[in-house]
Amino acid sequence: MANWTVKEVADWLKANGCKKQVKIFKDRNIDGNALMKLTNDDFVQLLVEVNGDGMIQEPTIGMKSRFRTMLIEWKRENKQENLNNQNKIANGSSEVVSSNVTDSTNLNEVKHKEDIVSKKSKKKNSDKVVCEVNYIVDDDIHIQFFRNPKFLPYLINYIKQETFSIEIDIKQVNSKDDKSLLNYTIKLMGKKKQNRIVENFINNLFQSIKCKTYHQNKIKKWLFNLTLIDIIQNILDNENHLFSVCQFSRLNNKILEIYYFDDEKFNSFQNLIEIDYIIENEILQENILLSSNEYLQNIEFIDINTQKILLKYDITPTEQYEEEFDNNMNQYEQDNMFISVTRNPYYNNRKKTKYIIKIFGYRKFVNEVLQKFKDLFDKYRLRRYKFSQMSSDQLEYLANFCTEELHNIEREFPNDYIKLNIRQNQFYASQYLKNEIQNSIINLLSNLQTTTLKSIELYYDIADKLYLNIKNIAQQNRCYCELKLKKKLKSYQIPKSNQNTSIILKSFIEQSNLFCSSPFVFCQTKLTNGSIDVLMGDIALQKVDIIIIPSTSFGLKESLIERAGEIIEQQNKTNSIPFITETTGGKLNCKKILFVNWSLPTMTTNDDHLSDSIQLFISKSIQYVIMDSQQSNLKIQSIAFAVPDSCKQEQILAEEMIEETINQINMTKSVSLKVSFILLPDQQILHRQFLNVIQTIQTIKDSFGIFYCSASSKISLNRNLDYEKTNL
Repeated sequence: MANWTVKEVADWLKANGCKKQVKIFKDRNIDGNALMKLTNDDFVQLLVEVNGDGMIQEPTIGMKSRFRTMLIEWKRENKQENLNNQNKIANGSSEVVSSNVTDSTNLNEVKHKEDIVSKKSKKKNSDKVVCEVNYIVDDDIHIQFFRNPKFLPYLINYIKQETFSIEIDIKQVNSKDDKSLLNYTIKLMGKKKQNRIVENFINNLFQSIKCKTYHQNKIKKWLFNLTLIDIIQNILDNENHLFSVCQFSRLNNKILEIYYFDDEKFNSFQNLIEIDYIIENEILQENILLSSNEYLQNIEFIDINTQKILLKYDITPTEQYEEEFDNNMNQYEQDNMFISVTRNPYYNNRKKTKYIIKIFGYRKFVNEVLQKFKDLFDKYRLRRYKFSQMSSDQLEYLANFCTEELHNIEREFPNDYIKLNIRQNQFYASQYLKNEIQNSIINLLSNLQTTTLKSIELYYDIADKLYLNIKNIAQQNRCYCELKLKKKLKSYQIPKSNQNTSIILKSFIEQSNLFCSSPFVFCQTKLTNGSIDVLMGDIALQKVDIIIIPSTSFGLKESLIERAGEIIEQQNKTNSIPFITETTGGKLNCKKILFVNWSLPTMTTNDDHLSDSIQLFISKSIQYVIMDSQQSNLKIQSIAFAVPDSCKQEQILAEEMIEETINQINMTKSVSLKVSFILLPDQQILHRQFLNVIQTIQTIKDSFGIFYCSASSKISLNRNLDYEKTNL
């Protein structure tokens, strides 16, 4: 073998799976003699590869280990061959001497034939003899596979299943080069041919090991702690038949290397797909940032990729909280195969200290730990609560007369930083204190009683002054009371003058007109089947069934929609009036709102054309309301029109709107309809025109107008029996 040619060395490389190295061995003229003299440094240079881009790639650890084993085996076989040759030479010389002594050629030929038969017989018998072969595992990566307790029995069973059921024993041994290092020896006990086949099988199996590198951003953030590589290894080892070795790259400790057997039969799964899935989906890291001062601890859950704050808590750092928090940390800060929980300083100064808690490991365990911390933070974080089942009277009583008692409740929890805001009907406390605080405050109300006193109907201003006087008297006598005025609007008719005379003071007429323009006064005329009202006010405050807004009222539509809030457009039930848009009433005191696309003619000088347009607007609007009422079975009894503010012929506008309304009411037999015309406070002249038209059609039975005023009928008194007993 030492006499091999360069071609024979090349054939030996090909037979052992090193085809890529054939060219460089030929270029360096490596024959058998040169191969025998190769050192470790020599063959490392010969094992480099050149990729398609012309880049030189250094040999991997596995490749160097495999070639070293091949070379050692080759040298051992060469040594054995030399010994065999020496024995043959020695035997040959003895025969010659014997031959010379006996001088018998025939005898020598017979003996030579007997020696040949004997050697063949010995060789045949040696193949049947059970012998021992030791396969040394000294590669760093290969050794790490053997540290997995599941690997040894699985490997032995796999070898027997795929080759021969021979005796196999795997033991740790000291390295010959360095006694401090441990290698593994696979001892094979079988026939020589079986051992040779099994030995080659093991060698090919370990030659199938490949390396996958991971260097994504999240991987780099994982590797902040050298011990985390063990957790990644344990997670991979936990998967059935997923034998792998994890380690940092020796060139860059932010790169994760995973070695695995690229043998589907050995692993019974798709290697890369399985490993990638575990790295991507089964390993998780969560960060919690804690900022603490003397009174408060701020907790933020941070996204590891975007560094955005996902969740925030404010915690009162009580002794009980600190104890539970430390218990959680101590439980996981100890050694754990599948999870790591560490607490490290993040920022520190005299006023504030920041710590970061990093939770890393198996996804399901990380989520469990994270939920435990969330539950703890939920328990102790400050929350805002409202006092349940407390009236405004009770809250006012507590705020005015229980100040000291409320302070005492706060003092009962000196380390919990609770805060009571009675007037705002709220308090701040941790969740576990909520019920206790509420019960303490309810106890303060145990002697509070409510008494209702009825009074005669009074004008609202007079009742309001009476309320203030009673309240002052109660406070002066250290007795809490809260008075509520139940008010209502009462109507009074304004009679007409019985005398028709021109001798009336001008100031009297002005005051009368001013009074009638008040929002509390409206003029009304009664018809056979309904009535018509004219008043100044806010169209949005009218308590009617339908509000009708023409497009000629600039800005009114937008203002009304804003005040109504969420309104829903209704489907138009009749195609005969397509210019009307119907919506719900929203927050207003009406059932529906009609937006009518009607505009006054601007370019015409013909009063008849203006009259026709006004009549069309009134008639179509009222007809739509009547038809809609009949189709939807919705009882409609009152309508409020917003009077447009852009008409210059105000007298025609007033006359035509009222006259057409009278016609429509008289034509409607199925329902009694009340129609109101609402004018804005700045439409004083137009309001006067409407009053003039109403007064011309009023009958003797009609009053001049109707006046509304507020009146009070009831006063409620809350009293505290404890204070009364003290005063007595």
